[in-house]
Amino acid sequence: MSDTNIKPGVDFEIWNNDDRGGASDSFSNTQYQDNIVGNTDSLQIVANVWVIVFNETNFKGNMMQIDPGTGGNYLSDLNHVNRYPSSIIYPSGSSGNNVVISGSKQGDWKSQIQSFILYKTKPSWWGKTPSSDDLFYPGDNN
Repeated sequence: MSDTNIKPGVDFEIWNNDDRGGASDSFSNTQYQDNIVGNTDSLQIVANVWVIVFNETNFKGNMMQIDPGTGGNYLSDLNHVNRYPSSIIYPSGSSGNNVVISGSKQGDWKSQIQSFILYKTKPSWWGKTPSSDDLFYPGDNN
């Protein structure tokens, strides 16, 4: 997956409609956002960025870790991405693509993202369900 369809200097972009359609919100550098308002139906991250999204405010509820693989990750239609209490999604072509960490299907991710955290280094807990303390103290994965 190439980063060419994301705005220059942007690490994470969310669009209102599928396939990068409609208005978008762009985010760069390590940060967190809470209380996101609006539709979310497609998203993209660049290489070397790890994002975890939540379907509730205050970084609670169902969570999905978005792994960048080697070239970023693009989810063209969140209506077709299953939502679980905890999961990790790898770029297309990676083994497993959407791997359930815990729980059973709760629905899909269309218009469900209410908060997220963007990391510029891979958290040490990546691939597991993090505690709320882990979210803001991701540790060193070296």
